[in-house]
Amino acid sequence: MYRMRVVVLVICLNVFAISLFVFSSHPVSARIAKSTADFVVGSNDNLQAKVVEEPIFTPHVVTKTVSTDIQEPTPVPPSYCLDPYKRPGYFFNPRVKKGREIAGFIASRFVPYYDDLLEREPPRSAQYPPPEGYDPTRNAELMFTEAEIPGDILRFAPINWLQLVHDYLYWIVHTEDGPSETIHRHIGELWEQIKWMQHRRVLLLADSVDRYMIVHLCEDLGLEAEDYLTPIRTGGRCVIEPLNFTVYYWHVPSMYTSRPDWWFSELIENVPFENRTENLFMKAGIDDVLGENGVAPDLIIYQSLLWDWKANQIGYRVSKGMSPYTDKFARPLFWSELDFYRARQQMFIEYFRGLFGPDVPMMYRAVAPLRDGGAPEIGLRQLDAMARLVASNHDIEVFEWGYSLLGHPEVYKDKMHVINSPQASLFINMMFYYLHRSLGGTEERGQVTRTPEQFMSVPGRTAGDAWRECNMYNVKVSSH
Repeated sequence: MYRMRVVVLVICLNVFAISLFVFSSHPVSARIAKSTADFVVGSNDNLQAKVVEEPIFTPHVVTKTVSTDIQEPTPVPPSYCLDPYKRPGYFFNPRVKKGREIAGFIASRFVPYYDDLLEREPPRSAQYPPPEGYDPTRNAELMFTEAEIPGDILRFAPINWLQLVHDYLYWIVHTEDGPSETIHRHIGELWEQIKWMQHRRVLLLADSVDRYMIVHLCEDLGLEAEDYLTPIRTGGRCVIEPLNFTVYYWHVPSMYTSRPDWWFSELIENVPFENRTENLFMKAGIDDVLGENGVAPDLIIYQSLLWDWKANQIGYRVSKGMSPYTDKFARPLFWSELDFYRARQQMFIEYFRGLFGPDVPMMYRAVAPLRDGGAPEIGLRQLDAMARLVASNHDIEVFEWGYSLLGHPEVYKDKMHVINSPQASLFINMMFYYLHRSLGGTEERGQVTRTPEQFMSVPGRTAGDAWRECNMYNVKVSSH
């Protein structure tokens, strides 16, 4: 009987030890299990209890440290730092007579929405029940008219710099078209508003979509843009001689580090931006693109989306033995392609800051949609998302122009290039707005609140200070 009791006791202890082993394998209970096993060993010298000190599998537990410190409130930006082109708004395109289309393009405006718009009295058409004579089922034309945007709303549009330059250039060569005193007074008033543009330089590091904007700028002003580098379309410029103002264009054909054998343009020998800058742009005379400070352009706007998108699509097809050329590029990009683009974008920014100095104002021109949109855009959107991240990390603001093309296939020359149109005028006015700010000028709701001359009149201020003043409030990762 005694032996039977001993056997039962041993069996029970073994079962308990096995249970203890299982229990101890759980990370939360390991410490409890070990102390229990020690108690069992101590109670019976003949019993060997094996304890696993480390569990076989430890779940990955992420511990988030929550700070109890009071966070400093985000600084409120000065009202003049609020970017009107980052706000939602209305695109106003005035009706003009046939043959006066360019005048209509120049007069078009982007009208930002401000909160006080919500305080306007509701129109009669919004009343409920409908007032007498307003029957939406029978007399819809009485409710919604084709009247243009009210003047008290339109006046909040950013300054139409393109219109001011156009008018100035027109009147200085048409002084005989009216009373001399009146015309000369008008010319003087226009000059006071645009004289800050004198001796300025803007550089577009981009592709043919942006090159067409230079062409349209010159066309709007009765001038002609020119190619000034070989091969053709490598570099272009629009020169406004009365202002000694020039917008330059340098073609950036992707972020590739070499020229593959399958490259799709025979005219392009230098593909990497490092090679192109040294072998083409600098040899042509880099001093031409420097602003009045003699160090850097007054503003740089860059992007290389279409060429990177096309190069990746063709390169993949060649690697698979397929025909490289097709109009239907609908493949999403691989992570390796995006990671490459991310790294090269960082190098691109650092390269040109090294060339022109760390204070040069730079902006990333966000993606412009293709005319037909659809699946082919996925690769472009992926590149745009990565470029926005890199730009934000380098304190570079986004030039949000592309969204204005959505729903407007009529403004496309082909599947990607934009004709002279209100959208082209918007690009030009946005460029002038950011150039004005880069020099210390500010505007609020369509009114200049500080001129570049006033900003620089304060002792100790530099051109870099002008851009930094509002830059911190307008840099962010955003996507339309």
